[in-house]
Amino acid sequence: MRLDFDPAQTSEADLDAKAATRGFMRTPDHDFRGAPSDDKYHLRHSPLRFVALTPAQKTRVNAALAQGTDVTPLLAPSQARQLAAVQAHPERSWPDLSDSTP
Repeated sequence: MRLDFDPAQTSEADLDAKAATRGFMRTPDHDFRGAPSDDKYHLRHSPLRFVALTPAQKTRVNAALAQGTDVTPLLAPSQARQLAAVQAHPERSWPDLSDSTP
């Protein structure tokens, strides 16, 4: 995420502190990314948060999402079907499983 700001209104230190409270940190190229402490950041922002995954899968899926690679090989057939159902019916009230352990 890239952000432009007016240093006359907000200091870089204040901006960094505010970003940190929301789980972001500044990268060396001055982008903001999910902080490493949020090891499920990308998972929590994808439809895969509604799919029952093992803890190891959550880590692998999160990393794949961060890299923009296909997660399909990381899913069991039943999980792939569950993801397809979520994607086909986004209007349903699916439970967020990103923090749960199966």
